[in-house]
Amino acid sequence: MPLYCQLAECCAEEIKRGADDESEMGVYHHLYQPQRMANLRVRLDEFIPARMDVGIILSS
Repeated sequence: MPLYCQLAECCAEEIKRGADDESEMGVYHHLYQPQRMANLRVRLDEFIPARMDVGIILSS
């Protein structure tokens, strides 16, 4: 997917979750990226072994 017009990672949370349904404002609203990342973090917390560290690395 091209990164043209996509919000940067360092963008303010008010803009990343600024739409009525708490999704990204703008042309990539339909991807629901903030919700997808929140869901991924919840699932990782549920399934990682105790005392393990996990991180999410985004690739473009």
